[in-house]
Amino acid sequence: MKMTLWKIVAAGVAVLLSPLAVEAGVFSDCSACDPCEPVCGPCDIACKPKKSLFEFGGWLDAGIYGNEYGQSNAYNNQGVLRGRSGNTNLLGNVRQSDFQVNQGWLYAAKKVSGKGLDIGGRIDAVFGTDARLLQSQGLEIDPAATHTSWNEGDYYTALPQAYAELGINKLSIKVGKVLSPLGYETIASPDRFFYSLSYAWLQSGPGTLSGIVGTYEVNKKLTVYGAWGQGDKFFYNMEEDSAAVAGAILTVSDRLSLSYGTIIGRIDNGVAQNHDYFIQSIVADLKLTQKLNYVFEWTVRNDSVGATNLGEYGINNELFYSLTKKLSVGARAEWMHLYGGYGSATATARPLGGDHDLFALTLGANWKPTQFFTLKGEARYDSAQNVALFDTIDGGRKDTQWSFGVSGVVHF
Repeated sequence: MKMTLWKIVAAGVAVLLSPLAVEAGVFSDCSACDPCEPVCGPCDIACKPKKSLFEFGGWLDAGIYGNEYGQSNAYNNQGVLRGRSGNTNLLGNVRQSDFQVNQGWLYAAKKVSGKGLDIGGRIDAVFGTDARLLQSQGLEIDPAATHTSWNEGDYYTALPQAYAELGINKLSIKVGKVLSPLGYETIASPDRFFYSLSYAWLQSGPGTLSGIVGTYEVNKKLTVYGAWGQGDKFFYNMEEDSAAVAGAILTVSDRLSLSYGTIIGRIDNGVAQNHDYFIQSIVADLKLTQKLNYVFEWTVRNDSVGATNLGEYGINNELFYSLTKKLSVGARAEWMHLYGGYGSATATARPLGGDHDLFALTLGANWKPTQFFTLKGEARYDSAQNVALFDTIDGGRKDTQWSFGVSGVVHF
């Protein structure tokens, strides 16, 4: 009887206070819950409101990156970066031993709900030294010229993503420009541990895709995607330059996830004759312990130019350890083999010719004192066999290079 009376009193108090609680945001209207947790029933604090499908945000990534030779980057008379100069295209960071804003990034998006028919979209805009890696011919780059019109010195502007999205339950169809889904690493600073970029991201390419991209969630563990479009071009000369894209992401367990992606297409880069190309990527992400995570990535690219095959293949190993909730350390070990004069008959951003082996070891640390700020630091050693790849300040060339960098990323 006492227990029953207590329940009645508690229920009465809850009813009397519920309007005030709802007004104060303590309780939520059950109609806003999807679903009520843990069990659908009377509205209480366990019933969580829906998250908004609209997203707005961005980040600012700025820092200093330099190499042991003190050599700055050089450009030709059309403003195109010479790939072997300064920090080189192998690292991605442009300015040498000087403060730079790598990414001033803003985005606005309306996500699809995943239930029934829905319409969404997203647009991203970035300004900084990294934006040159996200430009597309026909949009930011003038097709009639060999350089971009969206730049000022070392600084560039790009729209990394600009697409409309149609959602039909678990199926999503995007039309426009998106970041490439292949590989492990992303160029977006908040989602990348290291300040410099890996060989796999910089050399294999492309950084963006423009066209039609379909993604289907088969179940909670398997997602597949397919696309037709162009790499680093924006609906320009599609009769001579287009590709098919396909891939899958599989969550094997709480500790292991696997992904596979491929691009098969034809390219017209304005440098050599039109030719076919093939890109493939396999990534395994393994959580060894609660604090230790290992990533293995294998990539290959082959371009068939007439009777000649040229391209590259290699592996990327990344290991991360969380010392505390705010501090983590990481190591990246890479090897990339380039063959058949790769670089001489493809994009001008790839500076190498002949057969070479590239090696890189990067050690870094991330400190995140708040959810709005991340401080990154790294030391990197690159070695090139059969080619003197790195320019020195006195005009010479070396086959090895130490480089160092530190950056801060502000999230908003």
